[in-house]
Amino acid sequence: MQRDKEEQMKSGFRFRVLFLCSLFLISCSGESAKSTQELLSQEINGNGTTATFFSLDAMETTDDAFGSQKLSVADGQPCWRRKVDLSDSVKTIEILSETDTEVNVKVTVFVSGDLALSLDCFFDPLDPTSYGNKPFSVTATRFGKFSKNPLGLVAVSPLEFDLTESTKQTVNIIQTDLIEGNGTVHTISDPAIPTEVSALASFTEGDQVTIEVTLGNKNADDTPRATRVFLHSPDMRGKLLMVQGLDGAFTSTITIPSAGFHHLAVDALDEAVFVDETTDNYNGNGWLIPFQVVPSLLVSHIHSSVRMSLFRTKETDGLFSLL
Repeated sequence: MQRDKEEQMKSGFRFRVLFLCSLFLISCSGESAKSTQELLSQEINGNGTTATFFSLDAMETTDDAFGSQKLSVADGQPCWRRKVDLSDSVKTIEILSETDTEVNVKVTVFVSGDLALSLDCFFDPLDPTSYGNKPFSVTATRFGKFSKNPLGLVAVSPLEFDLTESTKQTVNIIQTDLIEGNGTVHTISDPAIPTEVSALASFTEGDQVTIEVTLGNKNADDTPRATRVFLHSPDMRGKLLMVQGLDGAFTSTITIPSAGFHHLAVDALDEAVFVDETTDNYNGNGWLIPFQVVPSLLVSHIHSSVRMSLFRTKETDGLFSLL
């Protein structure tokens, strides 16, 4: 008799659980994984601080003329920019691993467009036949680590741009160093490794920082290929042609902008891209590197953990500024 009552109670409990699951339209099995994916999508595609690291909105190139580009490179260099249609882009969020306290993700964006190129910088912006277009298709990849309960970004990697058709890519960035005036060096050698957000390279507004890039670019027979490397940074409009030294490294110096989270982009393109305006030979590699800037008046007064709270709502520069 007692056993029958226990069985009835168990059956009743199971029925109530199933009823509640149906009532709230949730699956009692696998609900946690689904919830994590949905929350990640909201966080990455939303309007908060996290989204500024993963936003697609900033991919658009806003200047419609080549003129500003000519002013930003050395005399005699061609004028060029990328034209991207975001409506054709595809973005995926992949959960790589998950525990009770954290989740690691890979965010991938597939983007296609054209590199508009004018070798002599003389063109009619209303006449598309006055300059050439070279099609490209790139895969942009960024890794992140999120804490759970509540969900929040705690670590983020640089954003790397590779050719979607990898067999066409010979250009590969090996290392980028951000060198402060006092000799402090921030080295990035693997763009797939996330850095704690609170430990991102930190500068003071107005600082002079030298960017040094080491890369490889060789033919199948191991003979070297020439490369042009451009730097996109928040302190300028357009792009800066980096100078190659005798050691093969490319360098440029920038002025650190106002407080907040920012990005600088190292944009390496094979020399052959600039031989003519029409050959379908786009070949390059790019790294978009995040960093943080502290207001100069507050440097000696705030702890790094407090520093972070100041930037929670600060807008970053264009994540895809090299597109």
